[in-house]
Amino acid sequence: MPSISVYNAQGECLARSASGVLVYAKPYQEGDYLVVSEEGGACYLEIAVDQTIQAGSVYLPDGAMTYRIPFGESMRAYPPNAFQGPKHLITARRLTDEEVQAYRNIALNPIDQRGDVTAWPHATANVETRGESVFAARNVIDGWTINHSHGDWPFQSWGIGLREDAWLNIDFGRPVQVNAIEIFLRADFPHDAYWTNTYITLSDGAEFSFNLVKTAEGQKFDLGEHTITSLKFDRMTKCTDSESPFPALTELRVFGRG
Repeated sequence: MPSISVYNAQGECLARSASGVLVYAKPYQEGDYLVVSEEGGACYLEIAVDQTIQAGSVYLPDGAMTYRIPFGESMRAYPPNAFQGPKHLITARRLTDEEVQAYRNIALNPIDQRGDVTAWPHATANVETRGESVFAARNVIDGWTINHSHGDWPFQSWGIGLREDAWLNIDFGRPVQVNAIEIFLRADFPHDAYWTNTYITLSDGAEFSFNLVKTAEGQKFDLGEHTITSLKFDRMTKCTDSESPFPALTELRVFGRG
């Protein structure tokens, strides 16, 4: 059974449970963080870091994950009541082999965070508009596809800050088998523009160019069968029928197993 601990900024353990469930009955303080671990090394866990946030199915190559409790500006990408108040529920369980090998969106990770991480999948980019959390790369794998506006939750997205060389990378942390992607463009029209084309490059060297249309719906594309550890989304072409300079990506789903 996974263990769950709460630590403060000084590294002092404030609470611990070895049952896979921890109810922490104190308000969080800035600098607090969680550690979720499982004996035996590398493992797959389903972890819910807060009762307001969807659980994430993650791969822990070292058998442990550190999660920094968000504060301040970082909270804009989460529900307003997330991590708030005097009582918090954190849960963790080991995934079965059947769950690990089930066909699903293997990029989904609602508990991904910016910076150094100890759980995968993980999203990074070479730009995030104004460095704001609501335009961070992690938003494209958080499971939210509500794309008819922009800004604070639930409208968080990946913003490219007007960069023409913007790219986004999803790292799975281990080999996975993939065969399709689904792209949800941000669709806050007319505030938003959109991309008419983008490239997807897989870590095995395969490269794809996909044409996109102006829609709030997901646009799904076949990749064939590939075993990869990461993929890159880049070389986007902005539309010519909008004066807006703001194309953006709300969600990127990757379908497969592993």
